[in-house]
Amino acid sequence: MVALAAEFQPQATATKEFALPKDGQTIFYLLTDTDVFTASAPEEDLGEERHAWSPLFHAGHEVISQYRIIEGRN
Repeated sequence: MVALAAEFQPQATATKEFALPKDGQTIFYLLTDTDVFTASAPEEDLGEERHAWSPLFHAGHEVISQYRIIEGRN
């Protein structure tokens, strides 16, 4: 996910604010050595592969799935 996030960073905006997403939205925060970058998109569009950031969204869900497996929560 980290390597994939690096590909999306040029499309994100630098930020110093870290708001929570509104219902139905996903906010990405990309931490680099120099700054934090952000972008947001409708969760449904991300999940249905209708947004450019869908690959990163799905990679994040895969990370969460792997943590659940490790914790024995499948």
